[in-house]
Amino acid sequence: MDDGKGLDMPVQIEALISKRAANLPANPFAEADARAAAAIAAGRDIIDLSKGNPDGQPPAFVQDALAAAAHDPSEFRYPPFDGLPQYLDAIAGWYEREHGVSVNPATELLATSGSSVGIATVIQALIDPGDTVVAVDPYYPQYEGSTAVAGGQFATIPASEAHGFLPDLDAVDPALWTRAKLLIVNYPNNPTGAAATPELYAAAVRLAKQYGFVILNDFAYAGLEFSGEQSLSILQTPGALDVAVELGSLSKMYMVAGWRGGFVAGNADVLAAVKAVHRQTAVLASSVIQQAGAVALNSD
Repeated sequence: MDDGKGLDMPVQIEALISKRAANLPANPFAEADARAAAAIAAGRDIIDLSKGNPDGQPPAFVQDALAAAAHDPSEFRYPPFDGLPQYLDAIAGWYEREHGVSVNPATELLATSGSSVGIATVIQALIDPGDTVVAVDPYYPQYEGSTAVAGGQFATIPASEAHGFLPDLDAVDPALWTRAKLLIVNYPNNPTGAAATPELYAAAVRLAKQYGFVILNDFAYAGLEFSGEQSLSILQTPGALDVAVELGSLSKMYMVAGWRGGFVAGNADVLAAVKAVHRQTAVLASSVIQQAGAVALNSD
């Protein structure tokens, strides 16, 4: 019989924390937030460049669409797991108009609460402990953090200024491609501003087919043009839908980073796995954000 004495024994919470959580790298954006808050509290006037926060306003018609959706009783309910049909159709229409790419809304698209959710979910859908994720350096820090959550190994390949901040994929040691399960590229690039070329994406697709890995293009800066030419979707590359998926975001295109609207597009088999993980782990994309996103994407 319990005499109650055990109630006085301290619980060693530290011993109960998972190794996964205990060994994660710090989030640099959270650390930057703390530094900025401390500087502001100390009376300093700062310019915070730690995040890609827009400094403008979203178009008025997009704000109006969000407000209208917030008053629509049909949006008071939970949205479909994979996305509102009208939002997925709008994404498919945007791909067709802007990039000449046909994607099936039912099998090749997923609505997400921002592209960051897409990064984490794609990595979790593909990476088992010990698997290798390759990213181009410099890289968005979440690629490494989400790989750590999945227990994967993280490797980088260089992109020097002398090479226009684009990697020479054919110069990479074949042993790394043999180990790779996922290659992450990010164009238009954060932080360098480099834009992908057709040749870069063609090389990536060729290598993915040769060595058997998946490509993830973080296309969060789609629609922001740096040289007067439209930024390329990797899905425009012949054969890309055999091996690639792509992340999209409303944050930069429409200056609504706080709304958290995004999507994953691409290979149907990868999307099926991504959807399975997303249904178990992620918050569904807000219905009102999807409605406003559909209006925005249909306006292009």
